[in-house]
Parts: sequence; structure tokens; C-alpha cells
Amino acid sequence: LQVASRSGCEALVRSLLRLGASPDGLPHEAGFPLGAAARRGYCSIIRVLCDADADVNAKDERRQETALMIACESGQLGAATILLDAGANLRAEIAFRETSLYMAA
Repeated sequence: LQVASRSGCEALVRSLLRLGASPDGLPHEAGFPLGAAARRGYCSIIRVLCDADADVNAKDERRQETALMIACESGQLGAATILLDAGANLRAEIAFRETSLYMAA
């Protein structure tokens, strides 16, 4: 699911979810499906994952970033908007108290 989300393959994401894949993916140092889609601005995949109850406040194991932080850091306004509408925490912090707003600046 991580690779499909990172590659923008919405049909494959839908198929994997239909077959029982967790929308949060597997613990993986390089990220998680929602973060991968957010980094590249794949809004349709973000919607699919959110509709499948992906945890919009999950954090990347390595950098402890949420999908919203990743979208903001990558300049993906559409992705950030969808994540906020889905309930992403705007005030989540990583090291040195950096938030999504800080990353968007």
C-alpha cells in the first residue's frame, strides 16, 4: 500500500484496501501511505485512505511527522486542506516544537 500510495496508483490502493490491507500500512521507517500520498499531493489517494479510516494523525517512525506536516513541508495545499477537513491536528509537534504551520512557512 505504501508503494501504491507513493506512486499515485489509486486503482491499486483501492484494490489493496478492498483485499483487507490496513489504510495505515505497515510500520515502515520510510513512511506510511497517507504521508507518501501527502508528499506528492495525490489528493484522490488521500481521500481514499481517509474514507478507509486511515489515522490522519499517525506519525512517520523516523521523523515523527504527520501527513499534514509532510503536505505543508512539500507545499501541497490541496493535500493539506483534505487532511484538515478529515480532522488532522494542526498543532501536532515534532522535535523543537515544530508544527505544520512552521513547516509551511
